[in-house]
Order: sequence, then structure tokens, then C-alpha cells
Amino acid sequence: MRGSNRLHSVATENSPLLSYDSNNADAETVEKYTRFKETATKCIRTYFPITTWLPNYTCDSLIRDIIAGLTVGLMLVPQGLAYATIAGLPLQYGLYSAYMGCFVYCVFGGSKDVTLGPTAIMSLMVSRHARGEPSYAIALTFYCGIVQLFMGLLRLGFLVRFISLPVISGFVSAAAITIGCGQLKSLFGLKNIPRDFIPNLYQTFKHIGETNPWDLTLGSCCMVILIILMKLNRIKWHEDEDVTKLQRVCRKFLWIISTARNALVVLLAAAVAKAVESVANDDKFSLTAKVKPGIPDFKPPALSFRVGNSTISTSQVLKDLGPGLAVVPLIGFLESIAIAKAFARRNRYTVDASQELIALGIANCLSSFVSSYPVTGSFSRTAVNAQSGVATPAGEYHILRNIWNVRRIDLVPLVITFFGCFYDIEVGILSGIGSALCILLYQVVWPPVSKINRGDYILLKINGNLNYPGIEHVTNEIQSSALADPLPLGIVVDLSVVTSIDFSVTQALLTVIEEMDNKRVPIFFTGAQDNVRDMMVSSGIDPESLIKVYKWL
Repeated sequence: MRGSNRLHSVATENSPLLSYDSNNADAETVEKYTRFKETATKCIRTYFPITTWLPNYTCDSLIRDIIAGLTVGLMLVPQGLAYATIAGLPLQYGLYSAYMGCFVYCVFGGSKDVTLGPTAIMSLMVSRHARGEPSYAIALTFYCGIVQLFMGLLRLGFLVRFISLPVISGFVSAAAITIGCGQLKSLFGLKNIPRDFIPNLYQTFKHIGETNPWDLTLGSCCMVILIILMKLNRIKWHEDEDVTKLQRVCRKFLWIISTARNALVVLLAAAVAKAVESVANDDKFSLTAKVKPGIPDFKPPALSFRVGNSTISTSQVLKDLGPGLAVVPLIGFLESIAIAKAFARRNRYTVDASQELIALGIANCLSSFVSSYPVTGSFSRTAVNAQSGVATPAGEYHILRNIWNVRRIDLVPLVITFFGCFYDIEVGILSGIGSALCILLYQVVWPPVSKINRGDYILLKINGNLNYPGIEHVTNEIQSSALADPLPLGIVVDLSVVTSIDFSVTQALLTVIEEMDNKRVPIFFTGAQDNVRDMMVSSGIDPESLIKVYKWL
């Protein structure tokens, strides 16, 4: 028995089949482990971009980041207070919205330049949907983050391609005017002015006689100082060898005060208001309420809450937020990805739109835990963060001339969006997107066809792609050409611009070919690309009708 076991052991050890299987299994295991490791590494680097740059982080990078952070912080504090006013919320909510997004984006974001926080456009959207109630704004932040996160996980970042530049330009321009007009009441020191654009404008000019001269004087002086400091910030100094150390110090000082202009003007205005109040013993200026000090507690957002004596359920909150649940996440993503791509092109790196959605979604979800309203990327703070010049949408009016010179039909969605946003932001945006898509579909349904008479032949040149919605238009052109007097000897269809067709197109072409054969008017196709030619032949179209380009075409 012992000998039998020994023979079995030897046979097992020396069996070539078993030895081969063992080695093969080891190789497969190693290959599977390698593939798993590569996939896991790629996944981690995709969803956690911090892992790509953190291993190479240096002390020099830390110093530069600290300087950039302090610089942006000087802008962010006064901006946060101003944006909270636009949103119709207590001032501290602008500051609550300023910090959580930065921590989250540094882990999940793909752009080294973008800074998340409150912006003018998002504040305007919040003003429209939160109704001046912080609980609504916080709930909107949470739902906004959920929508953006799911869109990112489903890799829906490509949807931004369906929103044309004229629509974005129309919205940004209308938002700028709406925000500016909304601040007139504060500039003139007027009270009890409604928030909606048209009633706001009407009531502001109706009560212009009640203007507080102290508010108007201080506000005008602040604007003049801001404009001067902004001009200083845009000066491009030439780095010459003859520049002295004193000149370099002066230039750096001018850059610092011009970059921190918002904070300086706020401090200056506050000092003036306090001095006047102490001397006059009277409230000459319309002052803001006291800002609640401290950092808010980190707690889950209340999705149902009490407003006054009423309890608002979760379903009622969702109903009240309405279209804002779709429009606010979309606008936030558009603003952030536009900034990220602009600075990525300038600084020569790439960003993933879907990953930006994920970063923005997580940032908004976590920001709702610290009583924030929706955040997104900021043009002005990102420009400072990148240490660059102008990167704001202030020059949107130039696009009108460019569109007029290039393609005037694109002015339609711009104008619709622009004026629609004055009535209602959602109506303006959706109407603009709808009109832009209609223009796009028009080209698909009615592809441009040029008709040229070439002796006894008629040439039809299709100047666009050919898909099933547009084939009826093309066949109608072919049929009308066959009715010419005198009857043509043939119709030549130039497909040189067509890059793809579908099954419906081939069947429609077969039908019209048969119809023209009955009328003794042959159809020839020329300039077809290889993939188009192969599909036409596979569908049953006679290869002899696919001719080469005539010398007279």
C-alpha cells in the first residue's frame, strides 16, 4: 500500500499534463491580477484625480498654493456677502457656501485652476427658487448635487454639447443685466422693491425720488474705486533688466491691492459708514443686518422643515423647487465646465466633463451639510487663481457681430434666450435650447441641395449628411428634376460631402431609382466615399450607377 502511494506520488509529480495545467493556471492568475491592477489603478486615477498629482507634490507647490489661496480668499469674503444678497439670503450663507467645495474639488476635480463657491449666476438661480428661505436653498443644494453626481456616474457630460454658444451667451448677458438691475435698489437706498426683473425695474424707477443720497454717494464712490483698481490689475508690465528692485516692489504692491480690491472697498466703505454713524448719531446709510458669527454645524440637510407655522413635506419641497431641480444643476455644470475647459486650453491640460460633474455633485451634496446654497466654478476667482488677465464674460456683446458675420440664423436662439430670461430664467433657457435644436433638426430634415444644369444632365449636389429624416427632401428634388423640359438624359447626384447614410436612405434611393427608370431618366451617383458606396451596393443599388467624377463636375 505504501509503495502504491509512492508510485502515485511520482506519477503525479512527473505528469506532463498536470505540470502544464499548473503552470498555465499560474500564468492566467498573474495575467488576471495584472489586468485587475491596471483597471483598478485607472479607475482610481479617473475618479480620484488627486492621486495623479499628490505623489509629486513639492514644498514649492505648497507655498504657491498658499499664496493663491490667500489671494482668492481676499476676493471670496466680500463676494460671498454680495452673492448672498443677490440670492436673497442672510449674509452668512454666502460665507457658508465658500469653503466646502474647495476641499472636495481638490480631491475629485480635474482642473488645477477652478475654484468652487458661490457665483452671481447661481445666486440669481437661488433667488428664483429659494424664495428667500435658507431651508429651500439648502435642500436645493442637496438635490442639485444628487442630480449632478448621477449624471457624472452615467457619463452624461457629453450632453453639454447640445447647448450652443448663442444660448449660453444669451443667458449670461440676460443674467448680468438682471443682477445689475437688481442691485439698483440697494444703490439708491430704496426699500420694499420686488425681486422679479420687470416689477423690480418698474418699482425702482417709480420710487427714484425716494433715493437716499448717502447710499448713492457711497455706492458711486465704491464703483469708481473698483473700476480704477480693476484697470490697474489689467496692466501688463514688461519684465526688463533695467527694472529696479523698488519698481518690482511697487508693481507687486499694486497687484496685491488691485487683486484684493473687493475686500479693500468693503473695509473702506464699512469704516466710512461707521465713522458717519458715530458722528451723526443717525443711520445715514442702509446697513446690512448683523452677520451670525461662527461655522455652521456639519449635519444632514433638512429635506422637510417648518416655515413659519407651516410644515413643508419633502414632496412639497420637490414640487416647490420644480424646474429648478433640472435647470440649476445644468447651469452650474455649464458654468463650471466652461471655465475648466477655457483654462485647460490655456495651460495645456485636459479635463473630463463627466468627472467634473462627479466633483461638482459631491461638492454640492457635502456643501448642503454645512448650510450652503448651490456652488459652481467662478470666472473671477479662477482667473486670479491662474494668475492671468481677463477671463470674465464681460465681452459677450462682441459675439453679436461675429454671429452676424458668420451665420445669422444663430442669432435666433440668442435673442430668444436673452429676452426669455427676463420673463423667467427656466423659460428663457429651455426656449433657447429648443430653438437651437430646431435649427439643428432643420438642417437634418432639409439638407441643402444645389441644382446645376450640365448640358443634357442635371447635377444635384448634397451639401450635408444624409439620414432618414432628410431623404424625402432629396428624393423630392430628384423627382422634380425629372420633370424638367426638355427631359434630361440623366440625373447625377454628388455624394462627395456625405460621410454616412442609413438603411432608410438606401431603401428610398432604390425606390426613386426604380421610379426614374420607368421614366427613362437614369440616376448616377458620384463622389461616394468608400463606406457610403459599400452600404449602397449591399442594399442592392447597381454598382454601375456609382460612377467616378466627370471632368465637367
